[in-house]
Amino acid sequence: MKLWILGVALFATGCSAVDLLNGLSASNAYDRVRGIDYGPAKLDVYRPKDAKGPTPLVVFFYGGFWVSGRREDYFFAAEALASHGVTVVVPDYRVYPEVRFPTFLQDAAKAVRWAVDHEAHGQGVYLMGHSAGAHIASMLTLDERYLAAERFERTPIKGTVALAGLLDFTAAELPFPPGQASAMFGERWAEGQPISYVDGTEPPMLLLHGEADADVAPKNSEHLAARIRARHGRVTLKTYAGMDHQRIVAALARPTRWLGPVLADVLAFIRNVP
Repeated sequence: MKLWILGVALFATGCSAVDLLNGLSASNAYDRVRGIDYGPAKLDVYRPKDAKGPTPLVVFFYGGFWVSGRREDYFFAAEALASHGVTVVVPDYRVYPEVRFPTFLQDAAKAVRWAVDHEAHGQGVYLMGHSAGAHIASMLTLDERYLAAERFERTPIKGTVALAGLLDFTAAELPFPPGQASAMFGERWAEGQPISYVDGTEPPMLLLHGEADADVAPKNSEHLAARIRARHGRVTLKTYAGMDHQRIVAALARPTRWLGPVLADVLAFIRNVP
């Protein structure tokens, strides 16, 4: 379904773009369990039907610049992976102004703890996120303190996928009123930069970014990829011509996969990590 058709449908139904993507993404390839309490918030689990043994496990963190977002809005992303044999956990996490940095990272680490305990079945877990969710996934991957606080003896992460991630940014680049970035991060700004923690030993990362992204500049992914390579780590960077901040995640959805090979690239990464 092309964008102009989606636009007509939105006008006719009064639905939001997310509602429409979710409505058009429904399938019978998975079982969904909603509203599981993991401590700070709730999460949903999508399990592929008819799986022969353990499946890959992804914890998906949505974006919203750490101020907004709802797990149910990302049904289309979870469906995309679950319909291809991947178990997906989508947690909510507390956002500003209820909490400030680093509490949303601590919430996310607890969601990973729950996912490993209940859905990994002895296997590792992949982290994935879009925008601020990619920041969260990358921080958990690169700064070992958050998962260590959940009593993991070693990282449970097999690999991480960051879509249009906030990975190396300044306060001026965030779409906030004056002072909000400082209120959110306080004096700990440098501690909130994923690029600060690269040492070359982290699990492999897949960084995906649209070249037309005006909300989170592609240099975020480019800088992190360059830093990982400089430290002899494992990273793949892919950029998509003409793709913006919203389309890169919308490309996961069943009706809009024609936007670009985002889902194919994510699945290839998950299937090929040793």
